[in-house]
Amino acid sequence: MLLLIVTLTPVNAWWAGWLSDGFDSPQGEIMVVLGGDTIDDRTLGEMSFWRCVYAVWLWREGRFREVIVSGSNLVGQDPGAHPMRLYLLAHGIPPVAIRMETDSQTTRENAVHTARLLPTGARPVLVTSDFHMLRARRSFRQAGVEAIAYPVPDAIKRNNNWRLRWTVFLGLAEETAKLAWYRWQGWIK
Repeated sequence: MLLLIVTLTPVNAWWAGWLSDGFDSPQGEIMVVLGGDTIDDRTLGEMSFWRCVYAVWLWREGRFREVIVSGSNLVGQDPGAHPMRLYLLAHGIPPVAIRMETDSQTTRENAVHTARLLPTGARPVLVTSDFHMLRARRSFRQAGVEAIAYPVPDAIKRNNNWRLRWTVFLGLAEETAKLAWYRWQGWIK
């Protein structure tokens, strides 16, 4: 029964939409792009790649003066933010407009460490995958930053390919478990 539900119904799209925490208009001067994954110290993983693609598109709209890339997924190696910065530079974002937060290895740490880089009262546009936005935005809120959501349609797009629906389903289940863990720890409300 579960096989049929996941494969033939829009349950994944609904679930990803709920986790995306809505789609706000990206009005702001500072964009915060959260790292998702890296293959090695110089290569973006798929999630980080798409987050960077959307960050470049937003930048080209001319609304932002600064981009903060946040994250380090590789312990003892170059920060995950480094290949993200290289991608943004290669696509025309000036070096003076990019700052890196390289101390975080979790969504909670992304929020806490990035909050220190933001001016008081700043309301940044948060760029992350759709299924990650709810936990990320609530983590930023807990860190004292009311971020504007700009979820990258990651799970929603992958769900359009029926062969990927099970990987999407498993990713959504994992993210929901992380959301519950963050609530249980008191890291989000």
